[in-house]
This record gives sequence, C-alpha cells and structure tokens, in this order.
Amino acid sequence: MNSAKKEAELLEKSASVDADIEVQNLSGTLMPYQKAGVSYASSVGRCLIADQMGLGKTVEAIATLELRDAFPAVIVCPASLKENWRREINKWLPHRTVNIVSGKTDIVNADVNIVNYDILYKFVDAIQHLGPSGLVLDESHYVKNGSSKRTKAAKDIASKVPKSGSVLLLSGTPVTNRPSELVSQLEIMGMLSRFGGKWAFLKRYTAAYHNGFGWDTNGASNLMELNTKLRQNCYIRRTKDEVLKELPEKSRNVIHLEPSGKGEKEYLSAENDLVLFLRENGYKSKDSSEHMARTQVLKRLAAWAKMDSVEEWIDSFLESCDRKLVVFAHNVDVVDHLAAKYGGLRVSGRDSLEERQHAVDSFQNDPKSRVIVLNLQAGGVGITLTAGSDVVFVQMGWTPGEHDQAEDRCHRIGQKNNVQAWYLLGSGTIDEDIYYLVDSKRSVVDAVTEGDEVEQQSLVKDLMNRIMAKKND
Repeated sequence: MNSAKKEAELLEKSASVDADIEVQNLSGTLMPYQKAGVSYASSVGRCLIADQMGLGKTVEAIATLELRDAFPAVIVCPASLKENWRREINKWLPHRTVNIVSGKTDIVNADVNIVNYDILYKFVDAIQHLGPSGLVLDESHYVKNGSSKRTKAAKDIASKVPKSGSVLLLSGTPVTNRPSELVSQLEIMGMLSRFGGKWAFLKRYTAAYHNGFGWDTNGASNLMELNTKLRQNCYIRRTKDEVLKELPEKSRNVIHLEPSGKGEKEYLSAENDLVLFLRENGYKSKDSSEHMARTQVLKRLAAWAKMDSVEEWIDSFLESCDRKLVVFAHNVDVVDHLAAKYGGLRVSGRDSLEERQHAVDSFQNDPKSRVIVLNLQAGGVGITLTAGSDVVFVQMGWTPGEHDQAEDRCHRIGQKNNVQAWYLLGSGTIDEDIYYLVDSKRSVVDAVTEGDEVEQQSLVKDLMNRIMAKKND
C-alpha cells in the first residue's frame, strides 16, 4: 500500500466510532467506538490515544496489548493510579499476571509490570533486560518535558520495544493546547521524523521566532494541518459528543486512588484503633453511636489521605475537556478545601439560601464556572445542575438513595448529555468497603426510602464485620 493511501485510511479510522474486530480472551465487551480505537492503535503500533476522559482509554490500551500479544508489557502511570491499573487488568485480562513496582519492589517476570513516573528512571536497565513488547504511558503529558528524568527514561525504554510490539500514549488533553509539548511524545513513539524532526516541527507548528535571547516555541500555528498529520500517522481522538448515542443515560465509574504521606499514616492509625476497639468489645448494638463516630473519623481521614490524588484527577479532567464538574463530599473541611481550590462555588449546610442559589446560578449560567462542590446532605436534593454531566464523589454516603439523589442533580429534565458518576475511592481504605456495601444493597433498596436510618445502621454493622474480616486475613 502506498503512503498516501495508507494515510488516507488512517485519517478516516482516527475518527471512527466502530470497527469489526474481536479481541480473544478479553473478559468483557468493548463499546463500538472502543473497538474502533483498538483497531486504529493496533494498525499503527505506536499511537497516542487521546479520547476524552470517561470514554475508556485504559480499556482500549489493555485490549490493544492483548490483540497484538504485546507482552511482557510495562504500564507507566502516576503513582495514584497504579492500583487502578492493576484492577482494570485483572478485570479485563484475568489470565495475565500483574506486578506493581514501588521503591521496595522490583521489576519481575510478569505479563504486566506497573511503575510510576517518579521512579521510572531507576528501573530502565531492569525493564530493558525484561525485553517488553508493550509500553503504555498513561497521562502522557507527564513526559512533555524532554529534559526530565522520566522523559529520558521513557525514551530509552520505548526505543527497545520491537516494531512488532506496541507503544501507547494515553492523554485526554487536546493536542492543540501547546504543540511544543508533543515533541517528546512523538519522539517516544518514534514518529517525530515523520514531521521532519524536532526543529521542522517547532518551526511549522509553534510559530517559533527568535526573541533576541533564544527561540520562543510556546506559540501555535498550522493547527488544522497538524491535527490531520497526526491522525494520518499515530493519533486517535473521539469526544463524548461524538459517541453520545452509544453511551448509557447514566453510568458509574470507579477510580481507585492511592493514599499517601502523613494523611495515609493518620488513617492507618485510626483504622488500627477501631480494630482494637472491636476486638476488645465486639459488635454490640449499644455501641452503635461509637461505631458511627469512629467510621466518620475514618471517612474524613481517608478523604485527606487521597487528597493529592483527588486534586490530580480533577485537574486532569478539567484540562482534558471543557465539561463542567459536580463534586460531592461530606465533611465541612473537605467541601471548603475543594471549593476554595476550584473557584469557590459551594453548597453546604452553613450557606444561606441566597448563597446556595448564587452558587447554583453561577454554575448553570457562567461558562467560566466549571466546578461546584456540594455537601451530600445539603446539595443532594432539590437542586438542578444540568450544566454539568459529570458527578464526582470524593466521600461516600450511607445509602444507595443518597448517591442516586446526588447523581440526579445532573440526570434530570434539561440534561442533553449522558451522565457519568465518578467514585474516587482511596485504595485499601474504608471508601472501598462502603462503596461495596452500598452498591450491593442498590439492587434491593429503592432509590428513595423511608428507612434510611435503619439502612444506615445495618450498613455500619456490615462495615464493622467487613473491616474485622480484612484485618483477620
């Protein structure tokens, strides 16, 4: 096939929303547009998958690795997402072995090794010795700085991946924001030469000029041409609007975030105190208020333990698309912190009716107001937030009804998009336990019940038993 014909075919495939492919051994069903993404990425081998956040880039990368049998594979991602990658691989490819690399563990002979950007440079030799056929760089804007340790390490590793393998970069950030940031990513994929090399790229697509001290390459030029050339070689992007008909009216996404730092230590200390209390006293109904108080403390500490990861996730979302975000939390300090960081729009029990309405009106009507943070109780009912279609839970409530009500602030008359609920759970914390228990009750509890208090007491009892069982394993 001549070059022009191949480029024309890739250009068409880069915007496709369906493809006739089947991935053997995949434990799940791909959406039609995800099949198209896998088809494109598989056909080029080296690819930047730039679908908007929420469309399933992770699954597309996993399926592409399986389709091309690109194992052993190395996944590089932010530290907060390592556990989430492990769970997704176990879910979709249960027959593959997975190892998480940390400062205390090493690269091993597994199908998939997962390592974070911060320590990648330490494992270049070990990874090259492993001889990976697949390399995935999640949130690939982490390697936009060509002189950083992580970028140099990624280049060294990618250069050793055979042509029959796959090098996949994942980023929901539109490439037209700052073309110069693409240089190192194209180099990692081995695609920079197709744009004439570094300086040819910079001169053509960044409006580069000499300012008397050096070359300024922070501009942008010939962007339509750049987008076309990317799609003809190594780039696929679909937006939520383009695949809207394929998405359900409302869907839930679970993201497991890694706790870190001082907050993680405080959480673990409080959890151990609770386990000691339960071992000494057992579960007794007369202690229900004590159990509730201790679990509320754990919920708050879990939120702060994962806060860096939560902010990283929200920042990535806001950067990757122009959609608005509705954020729910429980504790006052958590609500206040997030509201202060993301524009100040807040609905909490301390706010007057006038202040709440002002926040809602700003979110609904001002394009620049992209985030509103609500307390689950104060903001979970009686408010319309259809300007957003993405709902984030930083902290969990106690009943399915609480979450259904909160999700339905967006999922109501006037909403033109599908609604996606994002549950940001602290890995290994009470977040996961509560989510599991609430979700297991969802099928047997009406969205709105008159027995919320009874339901809450029942869930706390189950939660105590679950925490004890984990500690006894």
